[in-house]
Amino acid sequence: MSFRNLDPKVPRVWVTFTSVANRPKVKAEIANTFSLREKGLGGRSSLPQGEGMLFDFPSEGFHSLWMKDVDFPLEGVFFNRGKVVVGVVSLRPRDLTPRSAYAPSRWILEVPAGWCGRNGVATGAQASWPEGLVEA
Repeated sequence: MSFRNLDPKVPRVWVTFTSVANRPKVKAEIANTFSLREKGLGGRSSLPQGEGMLFDFPSEGFHSLWMKDVDFPLEGVFFNRGKVVVGVVSLRPRDLTPRSAYAPSRWILEVPAGWCGRNGVATGAQASWPEGLVEA
């Protein structure tokens, strides 16, 4: 698995879907500040399979995503404070329409389009990742 697209200065974690067969996982950059969440994956040329970005919000609430400056399709996986998936949304390139799971979420994981379907990740799936940030 390649991690060449990840920013070496940004903390990362392995997000593992523990309730899904084969326990799929994603190496995710952490977007835990307003500026990192606002930029997201904007300006990148692609997101390889097995990589993602985990948006870490200060509290659970009705959070949303947009695709400003993102030229490739993604999926947004919304988690509640128990790290249970409360929704998965498709995200179209350069679409500025806010997309939400319409349920309170604490974290959102962006992954390449189609990743959730190929890996059996859907609403109700349980995930885990370390509470502390883990460097690659």
